[in-house]
Amino acid sequence: MMKKKIAIINYGLVVPRFSGGGPVHTSEVVKRLAESFDITYFPASNLFPLTQRDKEVVKEKVKELESKRIKVSESFKQFLETDKEALDNMIYLYRKEMEDFDFIYDPDLLVTDVIELNIKNYGFTVHGPLLLHSSLYRSIINTIKIYGYSPITIRKVGRRILAYRFWKRLASLLKKNPPKFIAGVSKSAIEVSKLDWVNTKKYVLKPANAINKDIMKFRGEKKENYIVYWGRILPEKGILEALDVVKLTGMELKVMGSFARDIEGLFYKKVERLNIKDKVEVLGFVDERTKYEVASKAKALIYPTHFDAFSITVLESLAVGTPVVAYGIPAIKELYSGLNAVKIVKEFDVNGLAEEVKKIASLNESEVEKIMEDPKLMDFLNLHSSWDKVAEGVKNILLENME
Repeated sequence: MMKKKIAIINYGLVVPRFSGGGPVHTSEVVKRLAESFDITYFPASNLFPLTQRDKEVVKEKVKELESKRIKVSESFKQFLETDKEALDNMIYLYRKEMEDFDFIYDPDLLVTDVIELNIKNYGFTVHGPLLLHSSLYRSIINTIKIYGYSPITIRKVGRRILAYRFWKRLASLLKKNPPKFIAGVSKSAIEVSKLDWVNTKKYVLKPANAINKDIMKFRGEKKENYIVYWGRILPEKGILEALDVVKLTGMELKVMGSFARDIEGLFYKKVERLNIKDKVEVLGFVDERTKYEVASKAKALIYPTHFDAFSITVLESLAVGTPVVAYGIPAIKELYSGLNAVKIVKEFDVNGLAEEVKKIASLNESEVEKIMEDPKLMDFLNLHSSWDKVAEGVKNILLENME
């Protein structure tokens, strides 16, 4: 029996640099889908500016994909041999290549390419949220709260306006050409993205992401007197408020990850202003083993994110045996509020964050172990310990919508 032909249009499979949980999900899921479907990958338009800067890296990733039985668009491979900054008539060229495909799927919607192809048999998954707030005014006010008054804030407000315009365009396109389905890595991903109005099937992936179960060997490490933050180092992910927690608690903070553009200066200015230089250690982008070792020995993960639809960082922290303190944004509340190991406070309540960190830091080893070995938490980790389960869920959705 011939396999169904699926076109994957997305940027994450050959992205030159790490850029969060969406590309991880895409990579893990698509390589498993290739066992059941005939997959061809079409890089999305937001990849093209990166491609010219990192062409050789992208070429290597294309070879790696094809070694895993994932074909790559001929139009894109031809583009790699040019000096162009973009692929002329990308949508038209891709559409011609996709004429005999059974379905088009974007595993991490960030651009409108999959809709603009104007093919009826398509669907996508939202890792978003695509729209931070229903009100542009509220989005701008929150951006000012997060960044304070600085030149960077002006640029970020500009990006919020562009994001709002993107959503308006997305909504207009969806009205004209609705998908067969919309899936979300959480219910909140769909609701906060304001896509619940689209008249189509909606799915919430359960599980939507996974850990490598091997990292659970780091559980039980003796706790040391510091808290940890890791992931994308962004004010939207709470890094500046993590510094406030250091000031309020007197605890040391270890930071792992890469600074987003323009953020490093803002970060160190706040470190200086709060006079906590001796309390903050930036480890940078570390290897996986170091990341889990450092995380497992921390008293707590401080993760006051304003922007998330799932948070693999929180999942990994729980897997290595470290409690979490976070803001109660919709996705965090939806996924983690029932777990004693995750302490949730109101968004922007920095004092609340500090109080929860102090409570966790005061626990002895046996008390921490009791929280981290809670049967409900262990069931949750078991559910999220297999990318095969995640891919199986996506596969079933695709099959159901190709009938």
